[in-house]
Amino acid sequence: MTICSLNDIVRNRNVLYLTERRRDLNKPRSIGFAIKAACHDIKRFMDNITQDSEVTGMQRGILYFIGSSTQDVFQRDIEKKFNIRRSSVSGTLQLLEQNGFITREPVDYDARLKKLSLTDKAVAFRSRMVQEIESIEKVMAQGLSQEELELFFSVLEKISDNITQSSCGIHKSDIV
Repeated sequence: MTICSLNDIVRNRNVLYLTERRRDLNKPRSIGFAIKAACHDIKRFMDNITQDSEVTGMQRGILYFIGSSTQDVFQRDIEKKFNIRRSSVSGTLQLLEQNGFITREPVDYDARLKKLSLTDKAVAFRSRMVQEIESIEKVMAQGLSQEELELFFSVLEKISDNITQSSCGIHKSDIV
């Protein structure tokens, strides 16, 4: 596992480019662009500190979610938690199962449902992954007060709700 310090990351040319790029943007700001750029920055940062990982970022998130849950986890729970389509979750779970990270086990009360469980391989991997996630969270929250974090989550939730509510029944032709 390769974990870089914040100073190592700041020296990275990509991060220096991103810092310079943001200083030059004195134009009206776009919420969508800002969110997309932040997501890209986070993904790049995660890729830098988890270079030797055998799973993708989404797979890591799913493993973390399954391992953190105090209740049985099913495919539909992952669809809701990560806000991704059924087909995407299905493909990701199939890969995790093929690579020996999860098992799908039937439950007594509903033959259609398959409970997702971590294998021993995933449990061992998860302990390392938790350290990486905690490092990433610390870097992202650096310099932010608890009040700022609460405001961030509140605003992000409102934006997500706006998009979800507005997208119901709206088609491309309605936007123009």
